[in-house]
Amino acid sequence: SVVVNRVFEPVGPDRANREGNRVVAPTTAPVKPWVNWVCAPFEGRAELSVGNEALDRQHQQLFKISQRAERCAQEAESQSASNFHLLLNDIAVLFDRHFNDEENILEQNASPNLEFHKAEHDRYRARLTDLLCDASVGRIDRQELYRLTCDYLNEHLQKTDRADQAA
Repeated sequence: SVVVNRVFEPVGPDRANREGNRVVAPTTAPVKPWVNWVCAPFEGRAELSVGNEALDRQHQQLFKISQRAERCAQEAESQSASNFHLLLNDIAVLFDRHFNDEENILEQNASPNLEFHKAEHDRYRARLTDLLCDASVGRIDRQELYRLTCDYLNEHLQKTDRADQAA
């Protein structure tokens, strides 16, 4: 089994977990691989602010949704289906609003990173679309939903968004 003992590392389209250079298929992953993923608390951390109150509020909402996703990933299978669908909807609504707002602000400020930022948003939209399509036919991936929110908070917010704030 795989033990993930670092801040979440994004996974590729094969949805495999990485431990060093070894790739382990999802079917051989441990039952609870999420236990060591880290979605650092947002509230009260000025270093995570992007300098825009509306975007910061949306980032706070995403952190709260990520906490819900973590709880959903830990629930028993029978408890989690309805929670998963509600959570998936909340993430889809927030991502849509947040990505549009963020891209509009970057465009208004003539950000040199706008196209890169949009491309990153498109990758998150694609992952979300995969989850939505899978869920529509009964395939529920609670762990991938949590990974998606962790990836956004750990990678996109802390690196891409913060870099655009500095630009």
